[in-house]
Amino acid sequence: MERVPFFRRTLWISALVLIAVGLPYALLFLRASPTGLPGSLLLLVPGLGALLALGALVLSSVLVVRVQDIRSSLSQLTLTLILAIWLLSHLAYLSEDQRYVIIRLILFDLDLLALASTFSLMIAAQFVLPVERGRDRLLAIRRLVGYTLGERGPVTFVEEGIARQAYAEDLRPGPGVFLIDNASAVVLRTDTAFTRAMGPGVVFSQPGERCAEALDLRPQIRVISGSKADDTDTSEADVTSEAVTQDGITISADITITFILDPGLEGSPRLGRFADKPPYEFNRTSVERAVYAHTFGELGDVPWSRIPALLVADVWREEVKQWPLNKMLSTLADQNSPLEQICNTIRERLLPPTRKGFEQSEPREEESSRELEILGARGIRLLDISIANLQIPAPIQEERSLRWRQAWGGEVQEALQEAMERVRLAREKGEKEAEQNLLEGYGHSLLEALRSNKQPGQRETLLALVTDMVQQTASNDAPGIAPQLRAKLVQLQGELQNLPADCQDISG
Repeated sequence: MERVPFFRRTLWISALVLIAVGLPYALLFLRASPTGLPGSLLLLVPGLGALLALGALVLSSVLVVRVQDIRSSLSQLTLTLILAIWLLSHLAYLSEDQRYVIIRLILFDLDLLALASTFSLMIAAQFVLPVERGRDRLLAIRRLVGYTLGERGPVTFVEEGIARQAYAEDLRPGPGVFLIDNASAVVLRTDTAFTRAMGPGVVFSQPGERCAEALDLRPQIRVISGSKADDTDTSEADVTSEAVTQDGITISADITITFILDPGLEGSPRLGRFADKPPYEFNRTSVERAVYAHTFGELGDVPWSRIPALLVADVWREEVKQWPLNKMLSTLADQNSPLEQICNTIRERLLPPTRKGFEQSEPREEESSRELEILGARGIRLLDISIANLQIPAPIQEERSLRWRQAWGGEVQEALQEAMERVRLAREKGEKEAEQNLLEGYGHSLLEALRSNKQPGQRETLLALVTDMVQQTASNDAPGIAPQLRAKLVQLQGELQNLPADCQDISG
């Protein structure tokens, strides 16, 4: 249990205030020399003070009846008696006896202080809460004045679908205040029944009303994992996607679900697309359905945010039953994958039909599935469903991998041997073509000389052969010959040109 520090307790703060105000007032009053009653215009102060005391006494009396705690009831009763004495003290103004002059002056100061304090509270109440309408301003003043008289009600801030409040705030019986951000809504209740659903803004609750449940108006994402999910914010740890195929094999997949409280309008939700409107729609009916129509499962109460995951998991299992494992793992080029087909079927059953355009003259009436009716009865709309990462048991996965390696291993070896044979035949064919080209070009000049009845000598014969080789190696169709060999042939050609006809070295 949370312990309230001593310096934050109400009695301690009240005692400090009385000492801080009473001592200076007593000192100043003792030094003053009252000479008579206030003027006729100043008689408004005790008159208004008497009315203020009467109103405070009535409100305090009502609070005495409402308070059930004995300790709080005694404190409230003491305050009521003080207010009654303050109100009865104003009877001193009806007498002109000089013995009541000091009492009248003290009451005048107290009335003036009470009126100033009340006026200050009324001004401060305009800025404590972000209120704009006149009725909300009056309610804010009423809450603040009641708080000064001991009236305690729950003060709750609802942020992103989470109600934030102090310890034991819901136990306070008085009227309270709820400050709700633009992404949240709240349902209020009493001890016996739900009362109302409220959206973003400032909400003033009635005595006995408190928060039943806070809801998030934003789109929410839930992930159903095939394996054991970690303790994360977006995964449903107690919901799995394990399903049994038509041939009795257990599989699973990662299912992602996006949903929102139904805004009550056709088409896509607003989601902050318009700057002049709140970012999220508040549909009172959807909020009430989400809280009122709670589901109770084996482990107790099931919140509305878990219903989409449970429904999608059930439909997923129903669809997987109609598929054998081999068919789920096979994919045709002209068709969607089996996971995509199953996902489309689930979408047809769970996603509400929307109009594609406004050109249709008559709206179509489509049959609603059982799951869609369940979601509608609880004020939920699914926005999208996606399925990925199909998982199969490890032994079956290893067996399929082994079969795949064996099947593809034989085909790869056959294709490799066929490719090597083609390379060998291409190489042999290229070598033969190269030899043929060399033979056709080699000795061409010598053959032409012999055909023209010339009788070349040794030098002319060698020179003709070397020249043919140089020309053949220099052509683009020649096979690959090293540059060093071509350089040697060119050098030999030059040396033969410098030799005499009998191939003797003339330099020697």
